Amino acid sequence: MIALIFTIFSILVALYFAYYFAAANNAQYWKRRGIPGPQSKNKFLHFTEDLLNPSYNSCYLLRDWTKKYGPVYGIMEGWRKVLVIADYKLANEVLVKKFENFHARKLGALSPDSDKQKGLHVFNANGSRWKRLRTIITPCFSVNSLKLMFNTVNDSCKVMLSLMDKEFEADRAFNIHTHFHELTMDVISRIAMGQKGTKQFNNPNVEVAKAIFQRKGIQWLDDLAHMFPYFGSFFFKCLIILAKLTYFPVKQMLDDITAAVKERKKERAKGINSNNENELVDFIDLFIDAEAENIKDDAYNKSNVKVEKKMTTEEIVEQCFLFLLAGFDTTANTLAISTWLLAKHPDVQQQLIDEIDDICTTDEITYEQINELRLCDAVMKEALRLYPIATFVVGRQCVEPTKLGDVQLERGVYVMCDILTMHYDKKIWGENADEFYPERFYDFTVEQQMAYYPFGGGPRVCVGMRLAYMEQKMALARILKKYKFVACPETEDKLKLTGCFVLNPDSVTVKLEKR
Repeated sequence: MIALIFTIFSILVALYFAYYFAAANNAQYWKRRGIPGPQSKNKFLHFTEDLLNPSYNSCYLLRDWTKKYGPVYGIMEGWRKVLVIADYKLANEVLVKKFENFHARKLGALSPDSDKQKGLHVFNANGSRWKRLRTIITPCFSVNSLKLMFNTVNDSCKVMLSLMDKEFEADRAFNIHTHFHELTMDVISRIAMGQKGTKQFNNPNVEVAKAIFQRKGIQWLDDLAHMFPYFGSFFFKCLIILAKLTYFPVKQMLDDITAAVKERKKERAKGINSNNENELVDFIDLFIDAEAENIKDDAYNKSNVKVEKKMTTEEIVEQCFLFLLAGFDTTANTLAISTWLLAKHPDVQQQLIDEIDDICTTDEITYEQINELRLCDAVMKEALRLYPIATFVVGRQCVEPTKLGDVQLERGVYVMCDILTMHYDKKIWGENADEFYPERFYDFTVEQQMAYYPFGGGPRVCVGMRLAYMEQKMALARILKKYKFVACPETEDKLKLTGCFVLNPDSVTVKLEKR
């Protein structure tokens, strides 16, 4: 027995030292290639925890490193090799010009196998599978589809305004970010989950979604996946097993969406179809009806892969889950930050109010009027330039050996873009790059377009971008037709931004003033 214990102990010690020396050798990957970059004392996780630190978002960490090491440097994220670039020309190469070499996203280490997973959403999919899903989904965000969703967005915004009326009547400062979270979850629950009617401040999905973004309960598995990336899909399967044994927010949300999709399919099988001109339309109907036939999209010009026309039930569930999360936090955060900026810049706010009054002349705001709000559009874009909400979406994986600038990249190496540095580059944006100046987007230069990535870039740019802008502009138009945002003593002098994935203001405190 003692001999057996000693043998097992010896094997474990040998494995530990073998892994340690292999990890130490792997840590020198960039140094051996003459690429500068920070060195971590943690030979196993390296900068994994730093990059996923909710108290200091990775966009700020990358900016700090860029100042020290220059526009091109290498870092280690667990076992994974990551090249960081802060050069807009190189970013354009990765996202657009050499898309065929970088078509895969930089996903979290704790992710399913994109080739084998039965149900997969378009964000995680790669290669021909991504092409097929995006081909099917793209028409769901066409102008006609957005017009079908417009009434849902408009109705939720009216409810939001009625709730803000109570804040005004109480004559108090309040955290408007909370209202925007309720609005965006209300809209996306109605659009993505088939929710009937509004549930603002009575929607359990708000807290569920927040828990998902905070990585609650999965940090240790995530760390293991970073240390042993080749076993990432195995650790993901472990996560699925744990989810069945205990409370897990992702599983709860997926179960709810699955039930909604199956119920909708049953209704349609009985001849009950909510998808007509007089009904509010949601993603479930659009995804069930969608086909991948005769779709023209630049994202697929480089491939002739034949695709299946319809999505499976599992795929519909995954797409709804993706857009529920993507449409919740990012949209609410952008609205909150825009509100804070407008409260701090009353001159710009007054110009925006004048524009809204000139275009939206009655209480019934139309889709066409929303699209005419040029300054409102510029305010949204400037807010996202100053505070890029989701910089992680720009990460890519090299799928074929290629040269990027002076660096030869091997297959499997990841690339991250330092978006914050590019968004504040005075050579690109002018000497007032640090200032809130929405009008800069009236004359959007080629260089600025190549350096601006709030929704990602290239063929994998966020497919829901126009829906996000529509919702944000409608919310601001509804509020500013009735109120002004006023900075008060409780208003934050500087926003406190946290979040390991999405840049999230802790609070945005304002008062409303009747116009």
